[in-house]
Amino acid sequence: MTTITRERLLKIKQWRETYGAGHNVTLPTQEAEELARIALDLLDAQPIAWTDEQELRDVAKDGCGYLFTVNPITPNADPRRVIKLYSTPPAPVVPVGLRMALSNAGIAAPESDEMLAATHEKYIQALVTWVKDRKPFQPAPVVPEECPEECPEEIRDLMASHSDALFNDDDAQEIWNACRAVMLQSQYLDLSQPVDPQISEYEKIMLRAGWVMVPVEPTDEMIAAAMECDDVVFDSKDPTAFCVQFREIYYAMMDAAPKPELTSE
Repeated sequence: MTTITRERLLKIKQWRETYGAGHNVTLPTQEAEELARIALDLLDAQPIAWTDEQELRDVAKDGCGYLFTVNPITPNADPRRVIKLYSTPPAPVVPVGLRMALSNAGIAAPESDEMLAATHEKYIQALVTWVKDRKPFQPAPVVPEECPEECPEEIRDLMASHSDALFNDDDAQEIWNACRAVMLQSQYLDLSQPVDPQISEYEKIMLRAGWVMVPVEPTDEMIAAAMECDDVVFDSKDPTAFCVQFREIYYAMMDAAPKPELTSE
């Protein structure tokens, strides 16, 4: 898909009229390459069918006409009456609601659908940044530095359910430190809180682009999914050695997380 808009092509076409035939106007290298590519594509394009003026008149009159095969063109066809037909590129597809969302956010977007369709990922990212800057995030969670007294036993019980190895309080504290660092670095959205309708609409667009939202606190279903997934792989040579597959845990919890409903409104 070309990134040169129809408006830009019209402007280039009118340069001779604007500046006069005796003037040279420099065309940016990138645009020159793009125009050359378009021209070459047209020169190399192959017809998909052919017709003639009589068939086109029948279409205009009766709504029906014949198309004839190419490669090769019918041997007895008169070359003077052959009108070759070519396929056209599909119309540019702009994500639903993107242009209005950009306008409401005050983000300037290209006027043409061609340009917006070709660069829509960049503008969706701009929306993501805009929403992130305006979203009323909850205060950073207060996570104690020291592992709570009741926690080591729970961690030992959890790890013991997957291994016969014994864990002491130092091991539990090390696990707690790793989890605490992740929690403090993360910024969660609290879906239980009222959300600005305008921001909610932008989030729908981001969800269509592959982003996800999850609850601040994992649900019972998410916890169960984490416990039931293939989260630990043991060493066949050393039964006391194992590897925790955090990616599998993450995927399992994401799959079990409640999904915000998207509407087509």
